[in-house]
Parts: sequence; C-alpha cells; structure tokens
Amino acid sequence: MIARPDAYDDMPRGSTLILVPDDDPAQADWAIRRGAAAARRGASVYLRRTVVADLPEVVSIPLDEPIGSRRIEYAEDGAVQKVMVKGQDGAWHEVEPTHEDAAGLPPRRDEGRGCA
Repeated sequence: MIARPDAYDDMPRGSTLILVPDDDPAQADWAIRRGAAAARRGASVYLRRTVVADLPEVVSIPLDEPIGSRRIEYAEDGAVQKVMVKGQDGAWHEVEPTHEDAAGLPPRRDEGRGCA
C-alpha cells in the first residue's frame, strides 16, 4: 500500500500520515488521539485506516542503521521524550522532535519502553 504512491493521491501535500490499524482497537485509539494532538498543535494530519492483513511483509532495519535513521523514546503517555538521529560521523545526535515524530507509532508492547 505504501509502495503505491497513487494510493495517497487524495492526501494533502505536507500533511502527516497516521495509519490507523484495523486489528488493534487500543493502538487505533492511540493513533487517533496522537493525530488529534498533532492537529491541535497546527500540523496538517491525514488519518488512513489500514487493513493490517493486506500489508506486505517488511524487513526490519538492521543494527547498522543507515545515516539519517531516527530513534524515538516515548513517555508512558505516548508523548515523545527524545529523538536521536544517526549522523554522517556514525554517532547518534539528539534533535528536536518534529510533528511527524509526535504523530508516529508507539513502541511495540513486546519491546517495552525506550527506543522504537
């Protein structure tokens, strides 16, 4: 679905995309609340219901993440605590969270809190 750019032709330019899963009511509620919070902060938000069973299998990012990879730490309430970006020097640098970071997905329950 994401690999098909034409699937998002109706999405306004510059808006933040928030995927709302169809198989997890708690995560769907969380995504909708994060989208509302981002909109209240002035972000243009686009919510898209996602049929999880239809998504392709995605290979996870290897431990040697490429330059520009982001690590986001979340608070218990889902708020972004800290964002780190891998620089050209190979080191991780703290940066200011963006609207996209604030509207991102929460950490997976089986991974616990911390970097997602």
